[in-house]
Amino acid sequence: MKLYLFFFAACLSLCACDKGKTMQQIAQESQRHQFDSIYSILKKEYFIERDSFSSGMPEIIYPKNKPNSPWKDYLWSYFEIENGKAERFRLVIQNSEGKKIDGTIMFKFNIDGKIVDIIIQSYMAHESYKGNYYDIPSAYAAEFLDSLKVGSKVKMKVTNLEEYTTRTISSEEINNIIKAYQYYRGLGGELDSPDISVNQDN
Repeated sequence: MKLYLFFFAACLSLCACDKGKTMQQIAQESQRHQFDSIYSILKKEYFIERDSFSSGMPEIIYPKNKPNSPWKDYLWSYFEIENGKAERFRLVIQNSEGKKIDGTIMFKFNIDGKIVDIIIQSYMAHESYKGNYYDIPSAYAAEFLDSLKVGSKVKMKVTNLEEYTTRTISSEEINNIIKAYQYYRGLGGELDSPDISVNQDN
């Protein structure tokens, strides 16, 4: 196997020399091909909005089945593409008037028997009398995202430590989040948050 890999690498090097390309250039072309392939899928499956008031003209990638109302009980996600790279993946949790808990400090999930917490910071919360929604950076939702699998059974508890509500997350919600996060990582996206430093090498 090692010998095969050696010859494979040698062939790549020869091809690179013949075409006047370095291994780094070949790797960059491969990454670009992967980006273009995923982006062509995004154009078919997602809404792509462009913010002309931001530098770099970032594109915001929204799922086509995103709820029309922010007050519907629903989980979904979105991210941005800026300068050829995916950035700022966000998990959105919406709670209707009947399920909302004002002053929510935590979302607790049971994912196939595994308990995962998402701690809410004040800047993530958007609360009103009609319902609440929370815009959560990927760094805060990392364990939740890594624990999800197609077919997972997921229950969610919304709490402020004094009261709570619960509901079961649908397979549609779960599968859409998984797919969006896979595309995000495939486009070079990393865990991030505006208020904490994330080092993925650790």
